[in-house]
Amino acid sequence: MNFRRYTLSTLFTLVLGFLSIGLTQSDMQVDSTLKFKTLQGETVELHHYTGQITIVNLWSTWSASCVKEMPVLERVYQDYYAQNVKVVGIAVFSDTKKIAQMLRLTKVNYPILIADKKQAKTFGNLSIIPQTFILDANGTIIKHFTGSQPFNKFYKTIEKLIEAQTLTKNMN
Repeated sequence: MNFRRYTLSTLFTLVLGFLSIGLTQSDMQVDSTLKFKTLQGETVELHHYTGQITIVNLWSTWSASCVKEMPVLERVYQDYYAQNVKVVGIAVFSDTKKIAQMLRLTKVNYPILIADKKQAKTFGNLSIIPQTFILDANGTIIKHFTGSQPFNKFYKTIEKLIEAQTLTKNMN
């Protein structure tokens, strides 16, 4: 009985989280009008990534799991960049000085955006960090991971998406 309550509670939390990040129930798409700042102060809209497979990683400087996952995401970025797969990190609940310090330490090359407190709330329940969303070229969420993940978890989903894109292109 407790397991069922926990499972239903978890499912409800995920659904609320999806709805709160600008997703509609029918298509589970991210709100591409969301705008974030870079460390350099530039504004980047998520629609910039439309048309390509995109891995969106929500992370924080104080989370050991996030720091552990950053080299994995860097590998995804390096291995798939030429295949039109993009990785973008969105720092939440973190000071810009600490973000810059963490980027120097981890030496990641994928784009890092910064969410202020209001923007972070649009992603729903972030009690577990990191959270990673894999989006197809249309911005539809294909996979959502909570917690640090190994490379092969990302690899399987990305390979399937690339294969599907290739098949679609060949049919047209």
